[in-house]
Amino acid sequence: MNYERTTLQNGLRLLTTHMPGMRSASIGFFFTIGSRYEADPIAGISHFIEHMLFKGSRHYPTARLISEAIEGVGGVFNGSTGKEITTYTARVPGEQLPLVMNVLADMIQHPLFNPTEIEKERGVIIEELSATHDDPQEWANLLIDEVMWPGLPLGRDDAGFIETVAQIQRQQMLDYMDEHYRPSSLVISVAGNIDHAQVIKESERIFSDWESREHPGWKESFPPRDILPVGMIRKETEQTNICLATQGAAYSSPDYFPILLINAILGDGMSSRLFQSIRE
Repeated sequence: MNYERTTLQNGLRLLTTHMPGMRSASIGFFFTIGSRYEADPIAGISHFIEHMLFKGSRHYPTARLISEAIEGVGGVFNGSTGKEITTYTARVPGEQLPLVMNVLADMIQHPLFNPTEIEKERGVIIEELSATHDDPQEWANLLIDEVMWPGLPLGRDDAGFIETVAQIQRQQMLDYMDEHYRPSSLVISVAGNIDHAQVIKESERIFSDWESREHPGWKESFPPRDILPVGMIRKETEQTNICLATQGAAYSSPDYFPILLINAILGDGMSSRLFQSIRE
């Protein structure tokens, strides 16, 4: 696939791909920030901020106005928070791309963090955290991280803990955004019925005055060697959920793709040896 890469003067990276057969355009704002950047007392703040950016900004002061601006022209949008990346994505008719770029830019540069909305969303996130313990499969996937990285950022839920989310304050979110939401930590990806030159021009217009600063790093999370090999939760359910984990290979390792192939043979899909031996 042919694509163009442009880096603005402030460090913001822009990837564009023209797909002439498409009528729509997809855009993603990818920030290199996630739960592994968080100190223990503010665990979950990246996810909390992601929720709050959809709750109102300078030119779109309510969640309804944000959603109407994008969905009103036939678009869809969403956000997600991981351990290393926070994303804000949208898909709209190609001619509406400048509009959605303005909306997303206003969300990330001028969020309101209305105190009333913060308290509403705090309750939503706490319910999300509680719901995880109602799903044994999801709980088992979280437990394996805790076993591999006990007491470390990689070993906790990306949404944090109920105790920390309950204590996070508005000013902490503002300070965290100021420290981590920087042009050098942002990659904007655009694909579809677009014009490369127009996307670059719009990006420069919107973000040229965004001051560049150094992006903070994360805390190293090497798996401890003296950890217990098993974590177990007992719950009255009809099925048992099991996760097995071991250290893998880096993306740049020559072993990476062979490991993916081995994973597919052993346990990926209905034709895998694991599925055939246990299910069939």
